[in-house]
Amino acid sequence: MLDILNKPLSQIVVRQCVKYSTPESLARNIVVQAGASQSVSLTWVNGVVFKIITPPFIISELLAKEFVEGRLHVSLLFAEMDIFKPSIHAAEEKIQIPILDESNNKEARAIAEWLKKQSD
Repeated sequence: MLDILNKPLSQIVVRQCVKYSTPESLARNIVVQAGASQSVSLTWVNGVVFKIITPPFIISELLAKEFVEGRLHVSLLFAEMDIFKPSIHAAEEKIQIPILDESNNKEARAIAEWLKKQSD
């Protein structure tokens, strides 16, 4: 019989946190950073739209060990967005960026609540 183990993250370590003045400026930044060849999306929870950026695990054996131990190191880019919309238009790049409503994801909810506190 196959054992299935649930080992959720115990910590999210935020290495960088950047607030944008509008969801559109966040979207534009995400598109420019990703480049034309990569698909991008944003996450929305409870009045906050954000992007989680994780370093590639090849960057360090230590980061891989941290992840196995339940700690994820991230950078967070965010903006306030009171009402959920399914996408944001990045006008300069002529692209629609999908937004995922992750209100049912407990980790995403925790991140959104933490981000709201950073806005104060």
